[in-house]
Amino acid sequence: TQSRSSAASDVYKRQLYNNLEVRNTNYTCGNVNPPTPKIPGSQCSFLGACVACPVGSFSFNNTCVDCPAGTFAYEPSSSNCLACVGNSISASGSSVCTLCDPVDKKANEKHTICVPTTPAPTPAPETEHDSTYLILLIVVNIVFFSLVALMIFFAWKARTNRQDLYILS
Repeated sequence: TQSRSSAASDVYKRQLYNNLEVRNTNYTCGNVNPPTPKIPGSQCSFLGACVACPVGSFSFNNTCVDCPAGTFAYEPSSSNCLACVGNSISASGSSVCTLCDPVDKKANEKHTICVPTTPAPTPAPETEHDSTYLILLIVVNIVFFSLVALMIFFAWKARTNRQDLYILS
């Protein structure tokens, strides 16, 4: 015994199926009764329903597959992916290609990463002059701070000596 709403739902599904079957006679999805029409660029769910592939993917053997790196699919239900061109790249599963910085980057041959257009500058090797300068700088700082410490010490000592004289008199 079916409820009225369930029976009405079954009638609606049968009408919907019949309408789709006429338009899409070449596509079926799974072994469900009634079979669900297969729409290009979609996959069959585990229940046999036809589900559109999301952006960044395409339909292959009734399964949605991510677009490989260097390609993209900007619409759902895509049946293939488009290649990135020019100075653009994409990761796997992309819905768009991204431009590389035109000032100092370019897309590699497969359009998967941006690479520098000029090699990075190499730092100059340390010379003997540089290390001598560094040692001299350290010695000057030690002498300077030692002199400051001595001045503070003698100022403090002179002040305490004056206070001692005042107490004795």
